[in-house]
Amino acid sequence: MKTRPPRRAPWVAYGLGVVALGGVAALGLSAPWDFERQLLWIRGTAWSAFIGLALTLCVSPVGRVLAKRKWFKRASVDRLRRAFGITTAALATAHAALGLTTYLGDSWHLLLELAWVRSGLLAWSVLLALWLTSYPALVKRLRIKLWKPLHRLAFVAFALAAHHALISPFAPRDWVFGTVAVVAAVALLRAVR
Repeated sequence: MKTRPPRRAPWVAYGLGVVALGGVAALGLSAPWDFERQLLWIRGTAWSAFIGLALTLCVSPVGRVLAKRKWFKRASVDRLRRAFGITTAALATAHAALGLTTYLGDSWHLLLELAWVRSGLLAWSVLLALWLTSYPALVKRLRIKLWKPLHRLAFVAFALAAHHALISPFAPRDWVFGTVAVVAAVALLRAVR
């Protein structure tokens, strides 16, 4: 009887997401004023989702380099990438919910008026579509045949999220540029065979 290897890789991503969300919640609760607390929660979930998306995009190129090692299992890369993607979409959903309920409040018209909110909404929409199609049983039931091209939209979501962060009023632009540069550098590893 063949035994299946333990599937630890997804739990790394899910665990990091839970730790990030718990850390952001605790940090926000330590803030003395409501506005500061809300801002910490919004920024914390935003950065957690942005870094999660960057990690999602970096898993495959790093996996391609590691594939030359005998101990390396390709299936672990696929499971880890999916887990990071699901975690990222959940964190982005938390960010969107916090932003809509606190920062925007009753000003729903700002969803289409502010460019940085529009790009964030578009990035979240792409991530939501990718999240829903991350489950093989659902993909099979919906008869989605173009799964791989659909999931390449993660790069579009990353570009939209970077745009959202760069033009938003409270983002540290140096960190955004640094994250984009790291993802671009790691993406060049795709050229390594």
